[in-house]
Amino acid sequence: MLLKRLRLRHFRTYDNLDLRLSAGVSLVHGGNAVGKTNLLEAIYVLATTKSFRTRTDRELIARDIDDGDGQRYARLEGDAETRSGPIRVEMALAEQTSRSPVEASVRKQFRLNGSPKRA
Repeated sequence: MLLKRLRLRHFRTYDNLDLRLSAGVSLVHGGNAVGKTNLLEAIYVLATTKSFRTRTDRELIARDIDDGDGQRYARLEGDAETRSGPIRVEMALAEQTSRSPVEASVRKQFRLNGSPKRA
């Protein structure tokens, strides 16, 4: 499988990312705390529907976001090429409002080629 494109919205330290990848080796480099591990985590989350770094999906949503409606959410999309053809994987995380921010839950939606799937 070849990941060709990765799009992130409000995922961890990424406000908005649209990354196109080509065949071969991709090198990710940069200083401390710039998002290298977050990028790898996003790919892992799309592949497995869960994080290798945290127990709660809530931690995957960027903390300092404001799209005007006060709703915290994250969106991940990946386009890949497989032996049987292209696929698109999408995941949406939306924080559900609660009286206490500590008790807030996250609704997770997962789609494969546009069709809803169970995560």
